[in-house]
Amino acid sequence: TAMALSPGLDFYNVQPETAVVEGLRRRSVLLVTAQGDRESAEAVKQMVAGARGEITAVFYTGSAHGTGLFTAARLRDQLTETILDWLAAKVPEPTA
Repeated sequence: TAMALSPGLDFYNVQPETAVVEGLRRRSVLLVTAQGDRESAEAVKQMVAGARGEITAVFYTGSAHGTGLFTAARLRDQLTETILDWLAAKVPEPTA
């Protein structure tokens, strides 16, 4: 299970596309970006198109990038809820 905020195809030589498309095909992935963050939005679309596993992509309005999505007052609560709901659905409850 993996999650990324505003992922790109090449961020200082970190290239997540292969992991998302190939390596995580038996895992779930959440990719979050803003529509106005063009580079990231295009990267997410490309990763979703090639993905073989369970992938969820969320596109918010605006152009906030990365953790800036949390500082955008109009997105903060919605983004937090999206992430917590996704994690609750994907990560099993710990056993005692």
